[in-house]
Amino acid sequence: MTTTGRTDLAEEPAVPAPATPALTIKQRMDREHLLACAHEAGHAVLMAVYNLPITEAVAKAVHPVFGAPRAYGYVTEDCGPGEDMIPAEVIDEHIVTYLAGAEAQARWMHLAEEWDLAAARCEAISSHAGHDYQVARRYARSSDHSFGQLQARTAALVARHWGAITRVAAELHHRKRLTGPQILHLIGR
Repeated sequence: MTTTGRTDLAEEPAVPAPATPALTIKQRMDREHLLACAHEAGHAVLMAVYNLPITEAVAKAVHPVFGAPRAYGYVTEDCGPGEDMIPAEVIDEHIVTYLAGAEAQARWMHLAEEWDLAAARCEAISSHAGHDYQVARRYARSSDHSFGQLQARTAALVARHWGAITRVAAELHHRKRLTGPQILHLIGR
């Protein structure tokens, strides 16, 4: 897997975001794609942890016509409820899976590019996870836990399952699309 920063993802103390060197459009597209892959892998792996059915995960880079390169992605549930039909007994699990994308993306930025983790979280939310956070905040009104508690649970689960998230992200970066069974195979389920 190629990155524009460090390739070893060992945990180190937080430091401010490094100055970004001038990158070519191809390098910027690859970076955006890697971030999208980490983001979608975070959703997918935590869905698997909670035994939520996964149909597929997709992440693609988009060449810019105007402006900066962008990437997009999504993870779909297999026969899961719609956003407004999640049963109360599993609401926290769904909130955590919505939050997992930004947390995985921020962790990737922190470990691979030496961003301060708090700054990486802010960037992840503002760049790729606006909808995820809106939905999670809406669901959090129905939870017995505070939004902060759910964010802390998400961070702990992403850290615990980081190896699986990086495996799924790497394969998603290579293939652009993974099926639910492929994701489960990659994480040993």
